[in-house]
Amino acid sequence: MRARLNEAGDKVLVLGNEMGKSYKYRQVQKNPKIAVVWDIEVAGPPRQIKGVEVRGTAVIKHEPGEPDPYFEVTPTKVFSWGVN
Repeated sequence: MRARLNEAGDKVLVLGNEMGKSYKYRQVQKNPKIAVVWDIEVAGPPRQIKGVEVRGTAVIKHEPGEPDPYFEVTPTKVFSWGVN
């Protein structure tokens, strides 16, 4: 799974290979309220964990000619830790 902002910078696009066959895809079909989390561990000392969580509503999109659908997430809350 990977993610990026759309061109306007107001939505998160969640992309992946064979997304249409995934558990995530089936869950979004049932309930579009989702949370997406990205975190990394930064080698220390001191050891640090940094991350971002986006909560919002997902819409399944599938562009003509593209093999996989993707989610377009409209954020309602954004949290971060360890990030300036």
